[in-house]
Amino acid sequence: MTLVEDTAGTLLIGSWVNTALWAFEMALAYLYFKKWTSDFVVLQIAVVLVGVSDTLCTIASQIGVYDYTISHWGQDAYLATQHWPIPTYLISTAVTSLIVQTYLCHRYWQLSSNNFVSIVLALLTLVSFGGNIAVCVAVLRYTSYLDRNKIIPQVIVWFCTKAATDISICGALIWYLIQSKRRVISEDRRSLTVQITGHAIETGFVTSLASLAAFILFVRNNNTNASTAVGQSLGRLCKTAFFL
Repeated sequence: MTLVEDTAGTLLIGSWVNTALWAFEMALAYLYFKKWTSDFVVLQIAVVLVGVSDTLCTIASQIGVYDYTISHWGQDAYLATQHWPIPTYLISTAVTSLIVQTYLCHRYWQLSSNNFVSIVLALLTLVSFGGNIAVCVAVLRYTSYLDRNKIIPQVIVWFCTKAATDISICGALIWYLIQSKRRVISEDRRSLTVQITGHAIETGFVTSLASLAAFILFVRNNNTNASTAVGQSLGRLCKTAFFL
C-alpha cells in the first residue's frame, strides 16, 4: 500500500462508517427525547453529553480526512504524522464509553444491590477509561507513524480492558437475570432487568468485536490508520447499540 492509502485511505473509509453511525445515533436520540420526555434529568443530560462527544468526534474525523486529502495533499511529511483529529477521537470515545458503562454499572447496582460486583465493574470502567486516555497521551507524544510501536502497551491495556469491561457488565447482568428467575420479584422489575440485560448484551457484543478487530489491525500493521478507522466508531457503536 502507498503512504496515502495507509493514512488517508483508511481514515476516509472510517469517516464514512462513523458518519453513518452518528446520523443513526442522532435519529435514535431524537426519538428518545420525543418518547421519554419525563425521563430522569441525569439520564437526559448523559444522552446530551454523549451526543456532543460523538458529534465532536465526527467533526474531527471529517477534518482529519480533509487535511490529509485536500489541505496537505502530496505532503509526505504531513501524511507520515498523526495530528489533532486522532487524539480528539480518542478522547471522545473515552467520554462516551465512560458514560454508557457507568450507566450500565449503576443500573446493575440498582437491580442487584451487589456492592462488591458493582465496585469491580466500576473499577474496570475506570481502568478502561484510563487506558483510553493513556493512548491519547502517547499519540500526542509520539506523532510519527513510525513510532507507533512505542504505544503498543497502552493500546493493549485500552482494548483489552474495554472488551473485558463490556463483557463483565454483560455477564453480571445475565447472571442476575438467571438468578432473578428463581426469585419472586415484580413483573415490572423483571421486565426492566430483561431490557437492561438486552442493552448490555448488544453493547458488549458489538463493541467487544470492534475492539478486538481494531486491536488485531493495530498489531498486524501499526504504521497505518486501519485500526483507527475501526476504533473511531467505537463510541458511536457503543451508544447506538445501547439505544437499540
